[in-house]
Amino acid sequence: MPYRNPFDSSDRERCGLAMRRMYRVIAPWVTENPLMMHVRSADGRTVTNAVNQCAETGFEMVILSFGSGFDLENEKPETLARAQRYAAYARSKGIEIGSYSLLASRRVGGGNDVVMPPGQSPAFGNSPCLVSAWGTNYFRRLYQFHRESGFTLLEHDGSYPGDVCQSTQHPGHHGLADSRWNQWRAISDFYKWCRGEGIFLNVPDHYFLVGSSKTGMGYRESNWSLPREQQVIHTRQNI
Repeated sequence: MPYRNPFDSSDRERCGLAMRRMYRVIAPWVTENPLMMHVRSADGRTVTNAVNQCAETGFEMVILSFGSGFDLENEKPETLARAQRYAAYARSKGIEIGSYSLLASRRVGGGNDVVMPPGQSPAFGNSPCLVSAWGTNYFRRLYQFHRESGFTLLEHDGSYPGDVCQSTQHPGHHGLADSRWNQWRAISDFYKWCRGEGIFLNVPDHYFLVGSSKTGMGYRESNWSLPREQQVIHTRQNI
């Protein structure tokens, strides 16, 4: 059933406190807030150094971040073997490790992108259909990788924003009418599985009720291309 959170005033801070209280009750995993180090290179020495630094300074997680060069969609045996080595070393230091994956806001081609109705465009400019042949294979790979790698953290960028798809060629939906529901089920079922497996989800969208643990405070990509001292100003303003 849909939930409702009635407010008893228009005071912004009081309403915010009520919203946070609601999520803590119905999605208690959102209270998890581990310290996470983003690592921008996936070579062995860099990852080892990052894990060691985390263990020394009190960080709890390492993420092979956007631009690190680690591609969990790659199904070569050496990709999995490398992930297993990193996970084993991280565990030996009491640190959890995971990686980054981009979902929407990219074009995959081959007839697998969403086919929007005339006059409409995807929320993020481009997006694959989550229940196209590509989408089905993508989620198969995510399940497989996280079952076998030992990674217990996933930053899932560009999560499904609700795009519809009127293709009649995708195996996971019949046409426009069932496209949104079936795509939502594909991503929400995966997130619920992750929650059940103890995989921490860092997702920049509101998927708290199906297992996401953490989201950004609100940001623009261009802010993170500013000089570092200006990034600090933005971050303090957000907090």
